[in-house]
Amino acid sequence: PPRPTNGPTMTSTMTSTTSGTPTTPTAPSSTAATATAIGERAPGQRVNPPTATPLLQVQDLRVAFRRYQRGLRQADLTVVDGMSLHVSRGEVVALVGASGAGKSLLAYSVLGFLPTGAIEEGTVAWQGRALGPGERARLAGRNLVLLPQVLSALDPTATVRSQARRAARLVGRPARDGMAAVLATGLHADVLRLYPHQLSGGMARRVLRAIALIGEPDLVIADEPTPGLGRREA
Repeated sequence: PPRPTNGPTMTSTMTSTTSGTPTTPTAPSSTAATATAIGERAPGQRVNPPTATPLLQVQDLRVAFRRYQRGLRQADLTVVDGMSLHVSRGEVVALVGASGAGKSLLAYSVLGFLPTGAIEEGTVAWQGRALGPGERARLAGRNLVLLPQVLSALDPTATVRSQARRAARLVGRPARDGMAAVLATGLHADVLRLYPHQLSGGMARRVLRAIALIGEPDLVIADEPTPGLGRREA
């Protein structure tokens, strides 16, 4: 049966790159970023730990931002609270929730890319080893990657060809492999000379996908990756 997560209601998808069967979660009625179980277990029931060491394990993750109120008085705004999940190889885990529930922040936390001023508590472990934000950031692009929600993740000053070649070199692949990855998505070769502002939304998402997957990562964190794509491709 689909495996629920213990944590905030979210709408990102975390996918292991080996073959697996996607879960079919149902959206909880609450829109708050509070602990919610999704699936066939009773709401609030904790998920048993996996028998094998998962690729990714998040335990009691809390993300907050400190802000000033009146004068020098400070208060913490918690945006992710008590998030726990694990993703094993070959498994798809879906997080469903309202806009602003903290879905993208979870992804950036796992990757070690939280903005300056963020407060992170809890444990994020990769293959059984707890890692700090800096250690997780060094895994990004190779072991785990992000398919971002925003198309502005593409460099507006560089052509598709330039960005694809650079992405390939960063993961130790020949530059031509980056261009081949873009063309493998079904885009015409003429797209390689275009800049991001000249791409449609669907074209830009294909480019982002090709760049993200060029290094054959172990885990893909997909943050709403399907807008602008046809049903079959999505």
